[in-house]
Amino acid sequence: MVIRVRIGLVAARIGVAVKTLHRWEISGDTSCTQTAGGHRWVSLAEIRASPGNLKKLVVGTRSRHREMPGLPCIAGCLHTSKKPRVTVNPIITSKICNRCGKIRESKGKQFRCTNLECGPTLDSNLNAARGIQVAPLSPGATRARGGCPLPPIQVTATAGDHRCPDCLGLK
Repeated sequence: MVIRVRIGLVAARIGVAVKTLHRWEISGDTSCTQTAGGHRWVSLAEIRASPGNLKKLVVGTRSRHREMPGLPCIAGCLHTSKKPRVTVNPIITSKICNRCGKIRESKGKQFRCTNLECGPTLDSNLNAARGIQVAPLSPGATRARGGCPLPPIQVTATAGDHRCPDCLGLK
């Protein structure tokens, strides 16, 4: 008799997302059985036989996320900081200028503010991260969401130059 475990339980146990296990299944790193109802199961014997392989996959996935430039690392840095949490609408975060608060309509990798007085050119991901971290609640505000005064913006890096702890590339 083969004992099967739901893929969600396996993902929770080894500390990865269910989508990660689906990706590993597609690449051939793990094997799952799919029922007629669309549920995925992993045999308990396979989990017990290959804990080392699963551990290598988990460690590899986490190290790739640490090396990625941009938002995953920024989210990790903000997660470990002592700053208060603020709910932000992520849909328009990269479209709002973090200096003047004006919303731009065009899309693309580079963010250019249409305000002639402002006019910064940033990577869209850096602009979004800056907007989440220190943007004021309203365009005329002089304090950031955490209550501290807004620092002047001096961009010193792009997303490709990413380094922690100055993950935003700002002074």
